Amino acid sequence: MTTHPTSPAPSTSRNSPLRLISTGTTTSTRGPSVLMLLAFVLLVVFTFLGMVWSRTLLDEGAFQLADLQTRIEQETIRNRLLRLEVARLENPDRMASLAEPLGLFYPDEVVHIQVPGIAPREPGFDPPG
Repeated sequence: MTTHPTSPAPSTSRNSPLRLISTGTTTSTRGPSVLMLLAFVLLVVFTFLGMVWSRTLLDEGAFQLADLQTRIEQETIRNRLLRLEVARLENPDRMASLAEPLGLFYPDEVVHIQVPGIAPREPGFDPPG
């Protein structure tokens, strides 16, 4: 196996254009990275909170919609029951049974009354005026 020589080590003479940079960190190079990390974390946290808040608003609207649907169903049932009650109360047989004790009845014959000075009208015909 052969190895290739690497570049020569930098010269320590003062005439060399190369200089040695230490690998240690300083506070000036570390400062911006910590601030960038903090800004990123804050951005992520605020984005998460914004998503939670918007989802909460959507869920609240969904709950209101479900409540309105329930109320509509209840009122529809109530409306149907009231219509049934009206139909029961308007039944002619029921009204006839309530009218008999009061002395109301259907007449056996129809008697037309003629008033002097007023001409008799045909049924379904209304004179102008």
